[in-house]
Amino acid sequence: MTATSSESYVTDYSYSDFNGNYTALLQKETKTVDGTSEEIVANGLATSPADLLTTDNSDVEQTVYTYDANGNQITKTADGKTETNTYDGLNQLIGFTDGETTASYTYDVDGLRLSKTVDGKTTKHVWDGNQQLVADVLDSELYSANCYLRGTNLVATYSYQNGEKSGYTYYTQNAHGDVVNLTDSTGEITKSYTYDAFGVEKNIDNSDTNAFRYCGEYYDSETGTIYLRARYYDPSMGRFISRDSYAGKNSDPLSLNRYTYCHNNPIFYADPKGHSAWTKFQEAAFAVEHPFIASKIGTAKPDDANSNTISSRAARFAINSKVSYNYKKGQENEGGQRNALRHAIWSTTITRYYGKEIMKQVGYSHENLSEMLKITSDPTKWYFSDMHTADTLCDIMNNETGMKIAASGDATNMRSITLEVLEYYHTNGLYVAVEYADNLYIVQNQKLSDQEYASATYNVFFLDQNGLRGNINTVADIVRQ
Repeated sequence: MTATSSESYVTDYSYSDFNGNYTALLQKETKTVDGTSEEIVANGLATSPADLLTTDNSDVEQTVYTYDANGNQITKTADGKTETNTYDGLNQLIGFTDGETTASYTYDVDGLRLSKTVDGKTTKHVWDGNQQLVADVLDSELYSANCYLRGTNLVATYSYQNGEKSGYTYYTQNAHGDVVNLTDSTGEITKSYTYDAFGVEKNIDNSDTNAFRYCGEYYDSETGTIYLRARYYDPSMGRFISRDSYAGKNSDPLSLNRYTYCHNNPIFYADPKGHSAWTKFQEAAFAVEHPFIASKIGTAKPDDANSNTISSRAARFAINSKVSYNYKKGQENEGGQRNALRHAIWSTTITRYYGKEIMKQVGYSHENLSEMLKITSDPTKWYFSDMHTADTLCDIMNNETGMKIAASGDATNMRSITLEVLEYYHTNGLYVAVEYADNLYIVQNQKLSDQEYASATYNVFFLDQNGLRGNINTVADIVRQ
C-alpha cells in the first residue's frame, strides 16, 4: 500500500514478522525535494490480534504503552514524558493528563460525548440525530458557540454570540473526507492541512483551534486523538487507544485485532463510528455516475425538518410509526424493528422511483455487503458474535424484501409505501437480530403482532409525506423518540 501526497512525500507501508510473535506494520516515509530523497521516518504502527502494542519500534524514539485489565491504554511514555488516561466502568475515556494539560470528558446515555473540559475550560457538544456534531457551546450564559453547517459533508463553521453570527469559515475536503483547506468568505485559503495515510498531520500548528481535520472528524488537540464516537483513534500509532466492543469474526482475520484502524488500510477504508471499517468509494462512484439520483436519496437526517431526501423521510416514517428499537447501549437501533422498517421503506421507495438495478447499486455501495451476500441463502450461518455484523445482514435482507414489496404495487407516495411495508411486516415479517446468548446474535424473520401493526398504522395516518406530524411536529419530537 502506497500513499502519495501533494508535497512530494511518499509513504510505504509493509508488514514484518518478528520471530512469529507478532506482525508490525512498518512505515517508511521519504521526502523528495529537487530530485533528492531523504528518509525521515521508520516506525512500527500496529500489532496482531494476540498482542497489545507495548513498544513502538522506531528508529527515531521509543514509546512505551501500558494498559488496564480491560485493554484500555492508560499510559504512553516517550522522551521522558508520560500521558495518562482514565476510564469509567464503560471503558469510556473520562480523563487525560500529560503533566501540563489536564482534560476530562462526559457522555450521554447513548455514549456520545456531551462535553470536554481542558484546563478548566468547558466545551459542550450538540449533536443531531445522525450523530453529527452541529455546535460546540463555549459559554451557555453568554450564548457563545461555534456552529457547524453540514450538507453531504461538513460545509462551514461560524461563531454565534448573543444572537449574532460572524466569522464564517468554509471547509474543503478531499475524496477521503480529510479537511485540506479552510477558506474565508472571499474564497481565500486561510489554512491548509496535509496528512499521511493514517492521519498524522504534517507541520502541525499547536495554536490551531479548528476542530475538524483528518477524515472530517473531531480532533482533540490536547490528546492528539480523533474522537470517533465509540472510541478514540491515535494517528501517531495508527490504532485505537481501547478495544473494540465488537469481537470481530473469523472469516475476516483483520477484524480480530480489536485495536487496528480501518483494517490497517485507511486509504481505502474509513471508520466514522469507531467500530468497523467501510469503504466510501463505492458510494462515491455511484454519486459520480448518478448525481441526480444520489442527491434525491441523500443521507438520513431525520432531525432536520428541511431534509426531504428519501433516506431522511424513510427514517422519519420508521421513527414516528413508533415501532420498537434496540435500546442497548452501543447498539442503538441496530437489529431492531425500527431499523428493519426503515430499510424496507427506503428500499421499496428507491426501487419504485428508479428501478431494481439502481436499488442494488445503492444498497450494496451503501452497506458494503459483498461478503454478506455469500451467506444470505444459508440461515444456518446467521449467527454472529457481535450485533453490528448481525445488523448488517438484517439490512441486506430487508433491502431485498423492499425490492420484493416494490414489485407488488405501484404507489410512489411514501406514506402509502410505509403502510404497504407495515402490512408486509405484519403478514410476512422482516429481519431483526436478537441476542441468543452472551456475545451470540441470531438473525431471524419476525412479524409485527396485531397490536403492534394496529398501533404503527394508526401513527402513520397522522404523518405528512415527509414523515412529519403536520403542524404539531417538531424536530425535538423526532429526536426524543
